[in-house]
Amino acid sequence: MILGAQCEGSDVGMLEFEVRFVHVALAFLAALASQLALKQWAIPRVAELAENKTYLIEQKVPWLFDGRTHGYSAADAKMHLDALGAKGREYYARWYIPVYDLIFPITLFVFGILFCIWMTQPRVGFAVNMALHWRLVILLVPLALFVFDILENVSVLMMLKGYPRQGATLVAAASTFTQAKWVSAYAGAVLAVMLLLASAFRWVNT
Repeated sequence: MILGAQCEGSDVGMLEFEVRFVHVALAFLAALASQLALKQWAIPRVAELAENKTYLIEQKVPWLFDGRTHGYSAADAKMHLDALGAKGREYYARWYIPVYDLIFPITLFVFGILFCIWMTQPRVGFAVNMALHWRLVILLVPLALFVFDILENVSVLMMLKGYPRQGATLVAAASTFTQAKWVSAYAGAVLAVMLLLASAFRWVNT
């Protein structure tokens, strides 16, 4: 009982600090800015350096493994890596993953955590009325998205570094992490909409 009380007290402490709109807004702007950097600079640069653009365009293959929402086989990965060419693979491994695609998951994770806490704070009038344990549970969604994104990045980086001898097991793991990331992203979008709708309903009825 004492241990349970201590755990519950620590959980309360985790969510006790006050999150204000300005915190959420700044985190959102940081995530938005990092996403724009990806779309405006990083991805176009990969497309520019790709050796076999025709294959990627005609087969409707995203420039990056991140965009392959349904995953990819070892053969798919090999053809993708071949099409990127030496310069494309080098930029992907040296700049895209360790810089652009590290900053974005971090900023998105911070925004997701702050948004969930802000939308469920008991002291805020529009906040969704939610028990402490459920407030903790919903934090698993942005956490899962962040973890799977990082695992995907590490796996793809290993594929790039190991080219042309990336193993089938590594590709399968990377593909699984990519799909899990997208499932988490969709779950996060659904969670955000549900929180906003519940908050609006409470606001209208108070």
